[in-house]
Amino acid sequence: MYFGILKTNISMALKKDLTLTGLTMIAIGACIGSGIFVTPASTMEAVGHHGWVLLIWAIGGLVTFLGAMTFSELGARYPSSGGVYVYLKEAYGDIFGFLYGWIILLIVNTGALAALATVFANYVEFFVELSCPMECKRMRLLKHPLLPLPPKPVRVKMRTLV
Repeated sequence: MYFGILKTNISMALKKDLTLTGLTMIAIGACIGSGIFVTPASTMEAVGHHGWVLLIWAIGGLVTFLGAMTFSELGARYPSSGGVYVYLKEAYGDIFGFLYGWIILLIVNTGALAALATVFANYVEFFVELSCPMECKRMRLLKHPLLPLPPKPVRVKMRTLV
């Protein structure tokens, strides 16, 4: 590599340094996500008793743990990088790995981002009124991502906490 007039022999590589704590925090963040701020009230409303909610959470935690153990076994069996793509490619062939990659890009990640945006908008609305005329609300139901509607102006009114 050349830096100015000096010739140096510097090796540029990413540092592979993920600790157990870092990986644990990534897993916790992926499992909990923003759903923790949205679902407890609707779950409590649906089941009616806090004991049932705790039981449902415990069952969900067990299923999550079993999924983590499954992925750890797959990771030990197929140590190459790529995750689920590699597992599907090795088990079912190249086409399934290819399709998985496109499904993640076009459906799964976009759906997750839409859910995060919805939660974010609900919490921002506590501080700033995001008003939308009735026509705009009706059009939201009919909107399709491949058929964009012309943008409508949004009126913003500031709220105070006093």
